[in-house]
Amino acid sequence: FVVAQANVHDPEARLALSPLTESPLVCEAIVRYVMRSQQDLVLDDASQSTLFQSDPRVARQGVRSVLCLPLVSQHRLHGVLYLENNLTPGAFVPERSHVLKMLAAQAAIALENAQLYASLEERVAARTAELGSANARLEAEAAERKLVEEKLSESQEQFLTFMQLFPAPVFIKDAESRTLYVNRSFEEYFGGDWLGRTPHELFPPDVAGQMEADDRATLAVGTVERSEIVADTQGALHIFQ
Repeated sequence: FVVAQANVHDPEARLALSPLTESPLVCEAIVRYVMRSQQDLVLDDASQSTLFQSDPRVARQGVRSVLCLPLVSQHRLHGVLYLENNLTPGAFVPERSHVLKMLAAQAAIALENAQLYASLEERVAARTAELGSANARLEAEAAERKLVEEKLSESQEQFLTFMQLFPAPVFIKDAESRTLYVNRSFEEYFGGDWLGRTPHELFPPDVAGQMEADDRATLAVGTVERSEIVADTQGALHIFQ
């Protein structure tokens, strides 16, 4: 592609991406030759060059002086500088060519830096998009988790309300037989401070041992087995089923 072009009638460089094959100001054969060889090419008269005199554009436009330089940096071709003078043969003398070669080297470095910067911008944009997508997923997951927690809290409140109004004594234990919850009927019937305490903290060793054995059996089989334990609580005998 031709990305920038200028001529004596319009010296201001114009940026216009156009296919190399469609450019009226560039000899495609010369440009491709330099791209392949990555060597400087100076033609005093292209119409007399054995390499290009038969090229249709050279013959049609009467191409004379040509200077074509590869823009190479760190062994990578970044572009080609193409200069053409159709009025005078031998227009690109060594003194002028030397300056242009220096400018071409600087241009190659600038192009490489521009490409690196563009690549970096693309990677940053892609990473930003990834982070944005990840943040969106995290926000959606957080919102879903919050909704689940609210529903769970609501269900727990409904369950505890139901348990409080249930007419029979109800208690809940953890895997270590520690009492986690008792309903109102349980408190009214048994009294005492049950929460956070194990059977060994509430009953004699024989009764506590039987209660814990029943709890372990229930955990092992996953179903509640009916059992009866007579125990003294608050100075009265009660039957735990």
